[in-house]
Amino acid sequence: MSKWRALLGGIAALALFCAADELLFRYIKNHALGLPTATWVADPDLIYRLNPANSDTPGSFRGKAPAAKRSGRIRIVCIGGSTTYGHGLSSEETWPAALERALRQKGLAAEVINAGVPGYGSHQNLVRYRRDIAALGADLVLVYEGWNRTGALVDPAGFVPYATPRPGDSWSDRSGRFFARHSLLLQSFVIRSRWQKQKAPVGEWSADPYQQVFIKDLTTLVQCAQSHGQKTALILYPALFYAGMTRGEEERFSPLLWDAQAYRPEMLSELERKHTAIRQVAASTNSLVVDAQVAFAGLHGADRKAFFLDTEHLNASGCKKLAAVLCDRLTPILVAKDGPAERRVPKV
Repeated sequence: MSKWRALLGGIAALALFCAADELLFRYIKNHALGLPTATWVADPDLIYRLNPANSDTPGSFRGKAPAAKRSGRIRIVCIGGSTTYGHGLSSEETWPAALERALRQKGLAAEVINAGVPGYGSHQNLVRYRRDIAALGADLVLVYEGWNRTGALVDPAGFVPYATPRPGDSWSDRSGRFFARHSLLLQSFVIRSRWQKQKAPVGEWSADPYQQVFIKDLTTLVQCAQSHGQKTALILYPALFYAGMTRGEEERFSPLLWDAQAYRPEMLSELERKHTAIRQVAASTNSLVVDAQVAFAGLHGADRKAFFLDTEHLNASGCKKLAAVLCDRLTPILVAKDGPAERRVPKV
C-alpha cells in the first residue's frame, strides 16, 4: 500500500505542479502580453472555424461581422482560404478590405465581407456557404479557391489546426489534441509536436488526388450562389512561380516554397491544372473569371517577390494590386446590376 500511496502522491504532486505552471503562464501571457483568445474553435460541420469571440474575427468573419444589409449598398462576399483571410496581414491589409476601398474610391457604395478561413478547401467552403453565407444576401460572391484543394473534409492531408480533432482520429489522438487545445504551455512550447504542423497546402507537396471532387464542389458552390440570385466571379489565383522562370528565379524563390522545398515543374503543372478547372467551371456556370496570375505577369525576380510573402500568399502590396485588378473588372458588372444611381456613395 505504501508504494501505491507514494505513486498516487507523486502523480498528484506532478498534476499540481503542471496546473500551477499553466496558471502562472496564463497570467503572464494574458495580462503581461495580452495574448488573444485561441484563433480556432471546433465546428461539427467544418472541423474548425474562426473563433467568433476574437475581436479580429467577429462572427467567424475577418475584420467585421456582416450586419443587416443596407438598402442601396452592394454586398460582396469573398470566399477562400488563408489567401483571402490574409495570412500574415492585418484585416485592413487584406485584398477584400483593399477591394472595398478601391470600389468606394470609384464612387460605388460597396460592402466587402471577408469570409476567408485559413486552410479551408472547396468542400468546407461549400458547406459553409450553404450554412452561413447564402442567407447574407450578397449581390456578388467572389471565390478564391485552389491552394487548399478540397480541404480536410475530403483529403486526409488537408490542413487542420494542431489542437483540433480530425475526422477518424484515434482516442489517443483526440486526447492529445484536447490537452493541446486547452493548454497554453503546450500551444507555446511543443512547437515540433505532430499536433502543431500547420503547413500549406499539405506537409509534403504532391499533386491533388481529388481534382474531380474539387471541380464538383466549386461547380455546386457557384450554382448554389446563383440559385440565390447572386452573381459569381472566380479568381485564377496568383503564384510566386510562373511559366518561363529563369534558373536564377527558381533559386531566389525556392526558400519561399512549401517548407523551403525546391521548386519542381510538377508544382507549376498543378497550378495550371487548377486554373484550367476553374476556367471550365466558370464557363459551365456563366461566371466571370479574373486572371490574377496574368496580373502579375510583367513582374520578374525581385520585383515579383516584392508582392509575395511566400509561394502563395500575397503581402499588403500584392493584395492592393489584386484589389485594383478586381475593381476594374467588377465595376461594370456592379454598376449595371440595378443602375448606377442607386449604387453611388452619397456625397457629403
